[in-house]
Amino acid sequence: MAASSLNSINPTSVTQGAGDPFVASGLNKANVLEHTQECGFYYKFTSRTDSDGAWLPGGTLTSGLELTMFGAVSETIYSMAASGAASAVSGLAARQLQQVSYSATVGSGGMGTQGMVYTTSAGMYRRLAVAADSEYHSSWNVGSVWFPTGDNVGFQTDATFAQSMVRNILAFVQRGGLLYSPDGTARSATYTTAQRAFDPSLLG
Repeated sequence: MAASSLNSINPTSVTQGAGDPFVASGLNKANVLEHTQECGFYYKFTSRTDSDGAWLPGGTLTSGLELTMFGAVSETIYSMAASGAASAVSGLAARQLQQVSYSATVGSGGMGTQGMVYTTSAGMYRRLAVAADSEYHSSWNVGSVWFPTGDNVGFQTDATFAQSMVRNILAFVQRGGLLYSPDGTARSATYTTAQRAFDPSLLG
């Protein structure tokens, strides 16, 4: 299953105050910011040769995962009502961890050598909005991403190791920096863009 070379990053931003307020008589209200996120990736275990610059040509065989990474982050501002005393407005805050799972299409016990990691429940937090907030929406689909693993292949057969590997890979969504090729050729190789709004602390 070769990874797609599709690369699309689509952020948009609008000012605070968007959204339709809903306020009944006698209720307290406040503007809140609600953040939601989901992400995942297709993967395939493979190897490549890193050139050592010698002649005759030689190099070191390196193992890793070829990925197609995808996901979306959305931050929306809207007015929300709360009944009771004024202090109830603070009760509008909420937090839900993002749950992810993996499905191996080749192998068993762990991630195997090929499969998919996907979101089963989106991560979310809601808090009172502040003046500096603005709405934000971003989605991405980046293929031909290289994640070196070396000889550490326990994730293929061990569920605990696999969960750790998934978290390690998804951490790069927020900080970027994984090598990939937009067109599948070496000459265009560059690094994935950081998704700063993605919150790794929401990963369950």
